[in-house]
Amino acid sequence: MAWLGGMVRRCGALLSVAATVVGIATFAVTEHLTWAWLAIGGLAVFATGAAWTANDEHDKRVALEAMQHQPPGGGLPLVAPVDYQVIALRQVIARISETTQDFGRAALDDVLQNLPRTGTDQIYEPLMAGTCQEGMLWLVDHGELADLGGSWVILGR
Repeated sequence: MAWLGGMVRRCGALLSVAATVVGIATFAVTEHLTWAWLAIGGLAVFATGAAWTANDEHDKRVALEAMQHQPPGGGLPLVAPVDYQVIALRQVIARISETTQDFGRAALDDVLQNLPRTGTDQIYEPLMAGTCQEGMLWLVDHGELADLGGSWVILGR
């Protein structure tokens, strides 16, 4: 129904311009004034320019709305800082620890991509196991995980 409102506004504007042109033309014919005809021509040029500008603005707005968000760098997400990775990994590990104490790369990827996390920043998303290596190393170094060479074990839980 949104198109109806736009159509009504466009028809109202067209009728307003048409009534103005008819009024000026009637005045020009009855008074034999040539400047009125110039006014009609100027009004027509102005109305055409305004219509083209409005159409261009509409096309730009529609094109921008249709574009999906792409992070800088050609659509690839930026590499997340280590602290961002650690925060995300702690949330994921808390969820994984509900069912098991060890997990692999595939399980980590599944949970990273499907778990709604707090504090996410779309510039760094989607996180994947391959982009969180520094965060995983940080967790191993600080005794929260044990690296088994391709899989990890949750420690201290």
